[in-house]
Amino acid sequence: MKRTIDNLLSKEKYAYLAVILSTLVLYYKVIFGQLWMKWDMYSAIYPSFFSISEHLKNGMLPLWEFFVNRGVPLSHVLGIPIWSPLTLLLALIGFDQYSMQVYFMLIVLSAGLFMYLALKTHVNNHWLCALGAVGYATCGLFISNAEHATFISAAALYPLIYFSYKRLMVTLKVEFSILLGFSIGLLILNSYPPFVVFVVFYLVLDTVFSYKLLLKKFKRIIVQLAIAVIIAISSSFITLYTTFDIIDGITREKVAWDVATSSSLNFMNWFSALTPGLVQMAKTINAPLDISMDNTYLALPLLIPVFLFRKHDKKQLWVFFLMIFSALLCMGKYGYLYKFFYEYVPGINTFKFPAGLRFFYFFFVIVASIRSLDRLSQQNEIESLKKPIKMFIGFFSVFIIFIILLQYMQGTSLLFPKYILLELFISIFLLWILFKLSDIKLDAQKYIFVLFIISFLFSGLSIERNDKHTIGTMERPYSFSNEIKNTYIMDGYTKNSFSHDSAEMSNDAIFRREFQNQGYIGSFQLKSFQLAKDSKRLAHEGDPVVWFTKKTVNEINENPTMELEPYPQMVKVQGNRISFELNNEGEGYIVLNQTYFPGWQAKVNDEDKEIIELENGTMAIRKDSVNSINNVVFEFKPIKVIIAFWITLFTWISMIIYFIYNKLMKNIEKTRLMKNLRVEGKHGD
Repeated sequence: MKRTIDNLLSKEKYAYLAVILSTLVLYYKVIFGQLWMKWDMYSAIYPSFFSISEHLKNGMLPLWEFFVNRGVPLSHVLGIPIWSPLTLLLALIGFDQYSMQVYFMLIVLSAGLFMYLALKTHVNNHWLCALGAVGYATCGLFISNAEHATFISAAALYPLIYFSYKRLMVTLKVEFSILLGFSIGLLILNSYPPFVVFVVFYLVLDTVFSYKLLLKKFKRIIVQLAIAVIIAISSSFITLYTTFDIIDGITREKVAWDVATSSSLNFMNWFSALTPGLVQMAKTINAPLDISMDNTYLALPLLIPVFLFRKHDKKQLWVFFLMIFSALLCMGKYGYLYKFFYEYVPGINTFKFPAGLRFFYFFFVIVASIRSLDRLSQQNEIESLKKPIKMFIGFFSVFIIFIILLQYMQGTSLLFPKYILLELFISIFLLWILFKLSDIKLDAQKYIFVLFIISFLFSGLSIERNDKHTIGTMERPYSFSNEIKNTYIMDGYTKNSFSHDSAEMSNDAIFRREFQNQGYIGSFQLKSFQLAKDSKRLAHEGDPVVWFTKKTVNEINENPTMELEPYPQMVKVQGNRISFELNNEGEGYIVLNQTYFPGWQAKVNDEDKEIIELENGTMAIRKDSVNSINNVVFEFKPIKVIIAFWITLFTWISMIIYFIYNKLMKNIEKTRLMKNLRVEGKHGD
C-alpha cells in the first residue's frame, strides 16, 4: 500500500490526471445535463454559435446573420468569440444545447491544465501544481460567470500566456515565442479587447520586474518578443481586421462612471472568499447586486498559506504586490485603480465589468499560496500552517455564534442562506482535520496530497452552493425542441409572414428574433440600425423581407417601410445568401430589408446589379422589364474578410506543422542519442 501511494505521488502523469478527473467530477452536473447553460451563454452566445454551425454546414464561412437586427455582419460581431478555433471546431460538429455544456467544460478544463503549467514555472512539486490548478478551475470567476464566455475564456488563457512568457524569458527558445504569440492571438480571437489590454499591461509589469535579465540579453529578448508579436497578429488577423473595420460603424457611447463600475467589488465582498454562502447573503443585503459579479470564493486551503506572515524572497513579494494590485483593479470605484484605465486607455470606457477582471487576483493568490507551500514542504515546516488554520477556525466559530444569536433574538431582517450553518460546520471540520494532520509526522508530500483532497472538498462545497444561482438551470430550456426546428431548416428558408406564438410560450425562448424585429447581438449595434430605429424607419414584424416597387429611390427613401407592389411569398436563406423568384414584368426596384454593409453583391438572372444603400440603412437594386420571372440572389461576400480568415487559418496550420515537426525531430534525436549510448556501453564492456 505504501509503495502504491509513493508511486502515485512521485509520477507527474497522475497529477495531470487528477486535475482532469477532479474538474470533471466537480462539474458533473454540467456534464450530465443536471444544469443547463443559462443567461448570456444561452440567450446571446448560443444563437450565434448555432448560426455559425448552419453556415459551415452549407459550406460557407460565418459572415452574415439574417435573423438579428434586420441583419448584422456576423463576421464582425464584438463580444462573442466567433472566430475562436474552439468555436469553429465545435460548429463543424454542430452546436446544440449540449454542445454549449461541452464548450463550457473545455474552457474550464483548459483553465486547470494551463494553470498547472503556469505554476510549474515556480515550483517543481506536481501535486502542489495540481492543487492550484483545481482551485483555479473552480474559483469564483468560473462558477459565477459561466454565462460569460469571453470572461471565462480570458481567465483560461491568461495562465497559458503567463507560462509561455515565463518560459520564454528563461530559455529564449523560439517555440515559446510562438506559443506566447499564439496564446495572445487566442485572447484577441476571444473578441473582447479590454482583456487584451490588461493582459499586455501585466506582461509589461513582469518585464519591468525582470529588467536585469532584459538588460543582459536585450537583443535576443527583443527578437523573440518580435516573433511573438508577429504570430499574435497573424494568428488573430481575422478578428483584428474585422474589429478595426467596424469600429466606426457601431454604437460605442462612453459609459458613465457609475454604470461602468456598478459591478465593482467593495471590501465587504471579500468575505465571500471565506465561504460560498456569504455570496448569497450579500445579495440579501444589496438586492440590485449582480451575484455573478460578487462571487470571490476560492478553496480555503489556498488562502491559508497567504496569511502565513514570514520572510519572503523578492519574487514572492512581487507576487504579493500583483495580488494586491489585482484586488484593487477589480474593485472598480472602491479601489480607484481601475479609474486610471477607464480615463486614459481607449475602449476601456465601454467595459462595464471591473469585477470580471478578478481572475488576475485569483491567479496571483494561487501563485503566492503554492510558492509558500513549496517553501514549507522543502524546509519541513508544514506545522507552521497551524497558526492561520486556527485563525480561520476562530473566525468561522465566531460567525456561527453571531448567526445563531441573530436568529434567536430575531433582531434583523437579514435573510441567511439555507444550510449556511451546516456549511460553516463542514468548513470548520475540514480545517480541523488539517490542523490535526499538522501534529502527525506525515512527510510533506503526503500532507500536500491530503491538502489537495480537502481543497477538492471545499471546491465541491462552492459549486454545490452556487450551481443553480450562477452556473445553470435545472430545467432544459423550452426552445430546444421548438424554436430551432421552426426557425432553422436544413435547406434554410423563412416565411414572409410568421407568428411568434411559440416564443411567447416561454420566457426562456431564444430564437424569437426573426427578420425586422429589434434583436440584439454581441456588445454593440450598427449605427445604421440605431439611426433607423431612432427615426422610426424600421420595418415591423410580419412585414415582407423583400418587395418590389415602381417608386423612385427618393420616394422609397421617404417611406422605406411601405410596399405597394407584389412580393415573393417565400425566400430561401442559406448561409450568407438569400434568394427568391420574383414574378413581375415591370421596371422598378427590388428592396431587401437587410442592413447594408460593405461586401454585399446582388444578381438578377445571373447578371450583376449595383446595390443602392437606402437612407434607412437597407438596400435596393434596379430591375428592368425584360423577364417576367426573375431569379434574384443577394450574397454577403466581403473579399478582404475572407482573405483575413485564410491568413489566420494558414498561421494556425503552420504552427501545428511546426510543433509536430519539432516534436518528431526531438524524438528522433533522443532515439539517436540513446542508440549511441548503448553502442558506447557495449564498447566499454
